[in-house]
Amino acid sequence: MHDSALRACFCTLLVAAGFSSGSACGADLVSDDIREAPRSPIAALRNALQDCRALPDAKRLACFDQLAQANAPPDYSGKLGFRTELFTVAEPTRLRFRSQGVIFVLYVLTESNEVLQNLHLGGGGEGDYVIKNPGRYKLQIDGSARWQIWLEPAEELASSTATNP
Repeated sequence: MHDSALRACFCTLLVAAGFSSGSACGADLVSDDIREAPRSPIAALRNALQDCRALPDAKRLACFDQLAQANAPPDYSGKLGFRTELFTVAEPTRLRFRSQGVIFVLYVLTESNEVLQNLHLGGGGEGDYVIKNPGRYKLQIDGSARWQIWLEPAEELASSTATNP
């Protein structure tokens, strides 16, 4: 097995859960039995876990880690606009965000309401940003549909779409 096996496992979960048609992942990566399986999140997770189990040791752990991250409950979720209360960052923190709408704008604000970073997605999808400096922050979310946001330790970050100085 090689790195494409991990991608196939993750794409299979997304397709089975109804987040993707498979076109973004490449239809060849999604196994036929998953495409025909019921689109329930439980069935999708069960199938994805079985796919992870079939991988060699080193790849198996990475696959399970991806599934845990993909299925972690968000710290914030909603629809349209929302402003969070202040939260404290003590160490570098990955801000991961996902939107189902065509418009999604996320402002990372300091305690004094200064814009630290303006992030946006067009057409839905997922992105991330690393808040490097300790402090108190809040988020202003403006979206056209449902969105989710996670606050995660930055060491789990493989690559970032943006980082602050």
